[in-house]
Parts: sequence; C-alpha cells; structure tokens
Amino acid sequence: MRKLLLLLSVAAAARADAQTYVIEVGQSLNDVLRQNDLFKYSTFRPGIVRFRDGYQKPTLLNYTYYDASLLFIGPKKDTLALSGLEELELATVGTDTFYFHDGVLELLASAPGGRLLQRSSLRQEGSTKAAGYGMYDENAASESLNYLQAANTVHKVPVTNRTVIRRQGEVFIWPDDAAAPLAASRKALEKAFPDRKAAIAAYLRAHSVDFHNPAEVAAIFAEAAGIASN
Repeated sequence: MRKLLLLLSVAAAARADAQTYVIEVGQSLNDVLRQNDLFKYSTFRPGIVRFRDGYQKPTLLNYTYYDASLLFIGPKKDTLALSGLEELELATVGTDTFYFHDGVLELLASAPGGRLLQRSSLRQEGSTKAAGYGMYDENAASESLNYLQAANTVHKVPVTNRTVIRRQGEVFIWPDDAAAPLAASRKALEKAFPDRKAAIAAYLRAHSVDFHNPAEVAAIFAEAAGIASN
C-alpha cells in the first residue's frame, strides 16, 4: 500500500509538472495561469519553520512554483520569501515537508537509507516577437519575461512577446550518509541503498528509467528502498 500511494502521489505531481502554458501578446501571466498553477496551496496555511539550531517558528506558508520558494506572511501582512536558507533545516505544512539545501526541496518519500525530493518550478522555454498577420518571427530578438511578485500575485510586464512557460520538476535523492542531496541517478540510489544494488540492477534491466521523470524515479526508489506494495 505504501508503494502504491507513493507512486500515485508522485504520478499526479508529475502530470502537473508536465503542463505547458502559452502567453499570447497582450496577455499577462495571470490571464493564463490560475492560482493553483502558481502556488501549491490555494491559501497560506499554518506551518512551522525549523532552524538548524533547533529553534522553531510557526507561521503561515505557501510554496510558489514561480521560483521554487517558500513564502510567508510578514508582520505587516505582506508576502515575503524565506531568506537565510543556510540557517534553516526544514519547514512543515500539514503532512508536507520541505528541506532547505541550495533552494527548497519537497520531500516525496523517505526510507531507511535515503530520501526522495523534488523541486518544482516554472521555467520560460521560449519567447518570440510578433511579426504581423498573426505570425511570429522565431529569429527576432525578444525580451525575456520580467516578473514582479507581490501580495500572492504574479504579473508580466512585456506585452509584445509570445511566451511559452513550462512547469517542471527536478528530482533528487538524499542518502542518509551524504551531506547534500544528489541529482537522481543510479549512483545516487546505490549510495543510499548499497545492500540493494542487485535489485536496482534488475529493475534497470527490466525498465528504461528517465531519471528526470519524477514518477519513474519514484518507482525505482520504491524498489530500491524495498517499500512494500501491500
């Protein structure tokens, strides 16, 4: 059951991360992306930020895909991004856990030996200038999007570019004996679960695994960790 729940939850996240958005000339980011495209939660939720020295601070939190960061409500009721991440260990929002290491990483699964984490963010894939008559010149120079984030909203400044944005996830494996998370790979799995090298090798012989695909990494992570399927 644990394996099934893990695969279902990660598969759902992977489908969301595969979404592509096209912003036409004259539109803003808010015209195309909805609240749940920009933020993990529909509203800021009670959470706890834990510092590396053990101090814990309760606050309202939300994860934004805009730049893969955790936001909180400041003393003046303004929306701010958590800073000084090197002093933070983790944050929890309900049953969700986020670790701080070179940014914010969401915990997808854990087992004796290692953790599976993901960073989800919006990335600009392309921007083309209008060339007239509804056509777009792929060779023309174009501005990049300039975002301004404030009060839980995101705005787009330019109006002359047709822009493609994709939500994508980066997958990491954090072995218990490693100082930092590693990009998902066979080597990272074997470091986390050295006693399961044979199972990892057998799985890779039977399956073609894209280590950039969260759902596929979750499946081999479950196999490597020996997470029960019932």
